[in-house]
Amino acid sequence: MRSIQLDFPVKDFNGYDFAYKIRAGYLLSDMFSQVGSSTFFITFNFVVKSLNLINKARFIYSSGMCNETEIMDIIESFIDDQKAFRALKHPPNSHFLAFKRMESAFDKLLKEWSLSFRLSLSKHGYDGLMELCCDNHFLISHYDDSSVIENMAIVSPIDLLTNKLTRPNTNNAVWLMPQKFYSEQYFETWVVTKIEEIEVDVPYFIKCFDLPNLNILTSTELSSIKKQITNLITPFKTEVEKWATLCYQSNGNSQFINIVLPTMAGLQATIDENEIIKHLKSTPAGCISAPIYMGEISPLILWKYYFEMNVLDEPTYEGLIKDYDSVPNYSVPIMLFTSPQDGLVLGLNIDLDEESETVDKIISSNKKHINID
Repeated sequence: MRSIQLDFPVKDFNGYDFAYKIRAGYLLSDMFSQVGSSTFFITFNFVVKSLNLINKARFIYSSGMCNETEIMDIIESFIDDQKAFRALKHPPNSHFLAFKRMESAFDKLLKEWSLSFRLSLSKHGYDGLMELCCDNHFLISHYDDSSVIENMAIVSPIDLLTNKLTRPNTNNAVWLMPQKFYSEQYFETWVVTKIEEIEVDVPYFIKCFDLPNLNILTSTELSSIKKQITNLITPFKTEVEKWATLCYQSNGNSQFINIVLPTMAGLQATIDENEIIKHLKSTPAGCISAPIYMGEISPLILWKYYFEMNVLDEPTYEGLIKDYDSVPNYSVPIMLFTSPQDGLVLGLNIDLDEESETVDKIISSNKKHINID
């Protein structure tokens, strides 16, 4: 089984849901591909340690992840001042000392912001994911060629969304989607939620299994669980891979009903019987389980979603729609992650900028200015 998450930046971004699907994709797949803004969160600690002060400032400024206006203004001012200072061939000693004091204060500011940001990343589930990327089962890349992450592989979102092979094992993938995807804004037709009502060309989502709170596991624990369950869930992965291939060829509803669904009991038992997960579920923060649904949708639904999320621009989206009738009919396999106790309810248009009241904003900093003595 191969799976993919294509995520995107949003205002006041909360990465908890995206990090959760990364962890689930890593555990359940033979190959998981993460494409999009989460690559910044995964690699932040690693990248920021390797940069000097001015490049660190440019990195933070260009990323768009700092929503503190005053800090952003200070970074912009420092970049300009640093450029002007470097242009001086023989700066007076007073200028040199003043710049060094400013540089020291600025370095302190960035360290404070970076520490706050790293703590937020840890809380939202990104801590340790960089270590998992060294595993051959987990690939990260970006879809924006203006990415500030050096040497990051760039893939085309339109190629991903039309099932083109962009990197090894990115085609024929199951798409991991958040609950907010299941909205009336994108699903304008009836959606089947009962096995006996599944039919060709009608989107469906069927409850398949539950997962505990994976975001509080360490990377070592995640890696250990994967090693322990990989062979045990081979029937699930093998049949889902066949199902996904059939979806992209035409549709896979018969394979899903007759072959994929019978593997779910074994998958759930393997998850529930794992000793690390048992311990996780014995803790207050880890005992909450989230229901996972699987099914097929038209690529039109997926395209509309990523157009609304600004991953596809208008000309590209309109081109896809215009050419739709000329391409072979196929469906997209989906794994839909829903919140505990919510069940599968077709939601109204939900603003992705609105976050749960129980989760803090991913970026917070009390420092508003630089003090230079």
